[in-house]
Amino acid sequence: MKFIATKPALVLGLVALAWAGVGQAQASSASKYSCMSTGSMAPEPVGDREGHLLAVNTGTCHAESGTFEGAIITQNTIWEVDKAAATMTSGNGVFRRPGGVGVYQLTSGTRSLVVQDGKVVGWTTSGKGLYTMAAGNMSTVAGKTFSFTAKGTGFGRYSMESSLD
Repeated sequence: MKFIATKPALVLGLVALAWAGVGQAQASSASKYSCMSTGSMAPEPVGDREGHLLAVNTGTCHAESGTFEGAIITQNTIWEVDKAAATMTSGNGVFRRPGGVGVYQLTSGTRSLVVQDGKVVGWTTSGKGLYTMAAGNMSTVAGKTFSFTAKGTGFGRYSMESSLD
């Protein structure tokens, strides 16, 4: 609990990484993203037991490669944190690029802390989502599902990869 409470950017990063899945249109290629947390409420205790927290996060990602290279993604997520593990309870976002726009809904996501020599040194996350709407040069993903993975790369920053299921 102390780690999570003192490192809210890591929780934010988890949120943003969950949104990385928004730029993938072809099952044969993966999209890679560079992301950063853009705002966060510090994790707040739920009050029923030690280490049970709620974290609300926002973030942005830039698609560096893949079908939607150059797209910017903005996202929001809510995480239920139980000590060192977190489960996404809600997540959505919008991806934009000249000539295209889309919306996605995250359907699942989990985060785990990476511990080395008894100390937390990072985090990883994975999950799934659905492109609920897409238009223009991103229209090929409308109605499709995707999977994503992400990992922290520094304070408030993370990298993400996604692909169509």
